[in-house]
Amino acid sequence: MHTNLLWHTVLLAPAAAIRVLFARLLSSRLDMRRTRGVAVVLAVASATVLVIQQFV
Repeated sequence: MHTNLLWHTVLLAPAAAIRVLFARLLSSRLDMRRTRGVAVVLAVASATVLVIQQFV
C-alpha cells in the first residue's frame, strides 16, 4: 500500500462517517419507493452514457 493512498483514506474517512450519520437521519423522512425509482433512473442513465462513450 502506498503512503499516498493511506493519506487520502485518512482525509476522506471523517467525511464518509458524517455522510453515513446524515443518511441515517434522512432515511426516515424519504419515500423509499420514490428514492428507489430515482436511483434506478440515475443508474440506467449513467450506464447508457458509459456505453455510448465506449462506442464514440
